[in-house]
Amino acid sequence: MQQQRILWLQVFALALVQGAIVLMWVIYNLYLGKLLGEFGFTSVFVTGILLLENGLAMLMEPLMGNYSDRAQRWLGSRFPFIAAGVILASGLLMATAVLVTFSQPEGVFRWLLPILLVAWAISMTVFRSPALSLLSRYAFGSGLPQAASVLTVMGAIAGAMGPLANKYILELGPGIAFGLASLILLGAAAILRSVNTEVKMPHQPSGVGARPSMRNLALVFTVGWGHLVGVSVIDDDVSQNPQNHSQPKCRADDGHDLYCFRDNRHSGGDGGP
Repeated sequence: MQQQRILWLQVFALALVQGAIVLMWVIYNLYLGKLLGEFGFTSVFVTGILLLENGLAMLMEPLMGNYSDRAQRWLGSRFPFIAAGVILASGLLMATAVLVTFSQPEGVFRWLLPILLVAWAISMTVFRSPALSLLSRYAFGSGLPQAASVLTVMGAIAGAMGPLANKYILELGPGIAFGLASLILLGAAAILRSVNTEVKMPHQPSGVGARPSMRNLALVFTVGWGHLVGVSVIDDDVSQNPQNHSQPKCRADDGHDLYCFRDNRHSGGDGGP
């Protein structure tokens, strides 16, 4: 009998974890600048935090993936590794919520906030790669792209919560928003644990799963870092000079009349002259 190529129940449970991870990042990014600003930190400091977090993530995720592979060999399962990361990330986010809700932005508490934020970002790298690597145990061969598309769609839906529901998320306040995000992640991880089945992977052709070269890893790291710096610089320019992006723009029509129109992406106007 032909082996089932996709374990759909496990794939959908893993997609829930992926959606929870993306949702946590959406909520975190919505509050990051606001919270650090309330604690007296500048926008330049916020950009530096983002660069540091993404740089650490690029270094930590392959490392955590390697350690989870060892856990798989030693313990026969990646879930102790995943569970530890999920609990740590949820706990740190809740601790951040308690800090910003009940403490004053002065003294040691002021600097404790960025420390907690960076620690939370690092804790997210502990379990993300090990969790997503389970996909190769839930889908085989030609079924793998189909299963991966489920995770992509779930991540896109969670990511859309940023632009679509940012007003409502911000109205909740950091305490409720961070608490809900932590509970959603814990619940998704519990569901995945309940349906997880350690499946022996079918034999793969030679060369599959070979370690990538250091040159390729360095190239990916450089491109990702450059993209991050570029996006951060553009966002910083827009946030500091919003008037430059909302002024009327004019063009001449054959040298006779001058037509002006407004860029409404920032002004919210009706597009008229």
